[in-house]
Amino acid sequence: MVQLHGAASVATAVVFSVTLLGQESHRVTTAPDLSGLWELKEGSRHVGRASLTPQGRAEEKQAADDRAAGHVITRASRWCQNLGVPFIMGQSPPIDIVQTDDEIGIFSEQHSDARHIYTDGRAHPASGELQASTNGHSIGHWEGDTLVVDTIGFNDYGNVNILGGGNRTSSSHLVERFRLLDGGKQLSVTFTWDDPREFVQPHTYDFLFYKMPADAYVYEDFCDPSDPTQWENHSTKDPVQK
Repeated sequence: MVQLHGAASVATAVVFSVTLLGQESHRVTTAPDLSGLWELKEGSRHVGRASLTPQGRAEEKQAADDRAAGHVITRASRWCQNLGVPFIMGQSPPIDIVQTDDEIGIFSEQHSDARHIYTDGRAHPASGELQASTNGHSIGHWEGDTLVVDTIGFNDYGNVNILGGGNRTSSSHLVERFRLLDGGKQLSVTFTWDDPREFVQPHTYDFLFYKMPADAYVYEDFCDPSDPTQWENHSTKDPVQK
């Protein structure tokens, strides 16, 4: 649980107290404050096609064939597992951003762990120490008014589909650039995926989020994998177990 006390402004220094896991600290920051509940602008998901490798194209065709046969493609959704990045960053349910000087958390209304973006100057863990996850391991730094986030350490669980084509894999490298617009009322996020297994060249697309009113709050996403009625209106079925 993260509690923020005090007021924050986009253009000026922010002083606030953070209570995190029972430990209280006081921080001062001059970075733009991205905190808030953000809703994706309608139409943002219409992105250009990625330049896929032969393997990427083969995976895409296989998924299309499975979908046409009525098989469950996104098994993480069916079985209430963590969905992960990029899925949670590109859906209609909002994302909640909580910012401190040394860490930024992104919380999804959908079923997923929180994203932890470390801005304290640390590097990614060594490859032998990095535990892969659906959200990957993220570190960030500020370039002027832009937060640049570097993420590696993905696994192939959750919803791995990337808009425009291709999948998140263990070799994926994601760079995001977050920037406030319109006096803090809008948030621009540019995603660039690099993965020699999936893409001939890096795949980039942009999203625009609108800040929701201060009294907005997130809803509970309840998912029961044992309840088949939640899938009655979906033309999908589990593949035959071999």
